[in-house]
Amino acid sequence: MFQMRHITPLLFFAILLATTLAQADDATSIIQSVLNVDRALEEEIKSDLAEARDKKGQLKNQISDYVKNTAQQLKDALSGKLDKLREIEEAYKAQEYTDKKQAMEEWKNLVHGINQTKAAWEVAKETKIQEEKQVKTYELLKWCFVRNVSG
Repeated sequence: MFQMRHITPLLFFAILLATTLAQADDATSIIQSVLNVDRALEEEIKSDLAEARDKKGQLKNQISDYVKNTAQQLKDALSGKLDKLREIEEAYKAQEYTDKKQAMEEWKNLVHGINQTKAAWEVAKETKIQEEKQVKTYELLKWCFVRNVSG
């Protein structure tokens, strides 16, 4: 990343070079000036690289934290949904059990009612047969009595 702050040392170098050339033809002082500017640029680039590494590490940590938090939120939400589904399933099973139990009770009551009706019908039938036997016995006795008396 070549930034604006890298231009400042170059301008300084250019001004220094022009000034140095104007003041003296000494090659050693020109080389020394170039080396000084080069060292300054190198230090600034190293500083920029260290700053970029730090920012990269910070971003990496932020992204990692965000992903972990998001994953945990999703896990919590799904866990909540799963718990809710389990509650619904349990309620459904309880209702199904209650419905089956109620249907069984209704069936038992129906069968009991049928059995009671059948028993009552058989008692009524037996009573009617007994009454018919009594009537026939009475008529037979009456006929025998009338025959013995008249005869």
